[in-house]
Amino acid sequence: MSRFGGPGIPPPHAPTGCGARSDVFRFEGTLRGSLGKRPWSVLVLGAVLAACGDDDGASDAAIDAASRDAGRDATTSDDASMPTDGGEDLPDAERRDAGADAGVPEALREVVVAAGSNHWRALSIDGGRTFCDVGRATEADATGFDNPYLLRTISFYDGRFVTGSWRAIYVSTNGFEWTDVTGDGNPEFGQWVAGVAYGNEWWVATGGYGTAMRSRDLTSWENVSSELPGNEASRSLVFGDGVFVTGRDAVGWWSSTDGTAWTQIDPDNDPALVFDGAVIERPGYDRGHGIRLRGGWPNRIERAEDREGATWETVFTAPENPTRFAFGEVPEADFTRGRVPDALADCLGL
Repeated sequence: MSRFGGPGIPPPHAPTGCGARSDVFRFEGTLRGSLGKRPWSVLVLGAVLAACGDDDGASDAAIDAASRDAGRDATTSDDASMPTDGGEDLPDAERRDAGADAGVPEALREVVVAAGSNHWRALSIDGGRTFCDVGRATEADATGFDNPYLLRTISFYDGRFVTGSWRAIYVSTNGFEWTDVTGDGNPEFGQWVAGVAYGNEWWVATGGYGTAMRSRDLTSWENVSSELPGNEASRSLVFGDGVFVTGRDAVGWWSSTDGTAWTQIDPDNDPALVFDGAVIERPGYDRGHGIRLRGGWPNRIERAEDREGATWETVFTAPENPTRFAFGEVPEADFTRGRVPDALADCLGL
């Protein structure tokens, strides 16, 4: 499923010309992630001023030398206690920010997460060939299939896996560490969740009995069910081509740009839909990373290569019924011994 950018998208590159002071300030703005590393901001600004100073006819060679000196000095500090960029003393998140600031692409790993009944989630890092359990409901009434703990779908948007039920909305940036963003409460609209998607700077969810809600931050939700006409349940939700589309029982597909003012766009299509370059009816499986995955009743995960005529094979027998699969790319740094719990690391073969 496609990943759509959001607030985390970097700002546009600063202008390359020298002149207006706004050019310098825009360039400094790209260094916000390194505000704690003062030598960067001072020396980079110095390099900019050296290159753009008063019209003294400085040669390109002199400018290049100044830039190289600035780069060498930026990796050291007069204060020996200050860690260098990429140093082992930096926390993982700060080290990743430092790499991004220095223009080093962050290494990513392809990950698949399965969701199913009773809040069950499982993780694969080998192209869907093996799965390791990473979550499951422990409540006494979490038995059977169609109950308040059923995760009907899972998605990957804006660097996050998101899935929900009648009892929780779970979010993860790596597939194995999960947070219930409802705070152990229930979803704001008081119904089961059919899908959660992100676009146009909004997180939107639709669900049972014509319900809808939206959030800027996945934490504070606004119930906007009155904006979705009727009480027919939603069965799926995607974002693509600038709009959210939800598939509903008996009344087809409905669209919205921000989770409000929903409009019917097709009254007859199946309520199970996906975005695959365009909004289409779900073909009975989920696809990504060159593979197809589907759940087989009662507890099988079946896999095939992503091509017509490929053979399906059972690759995993789950403790619950698998419903849907999400494909994402997450920081490689999250998948190291010591970062991943030992039991999970053993299962993943790290």
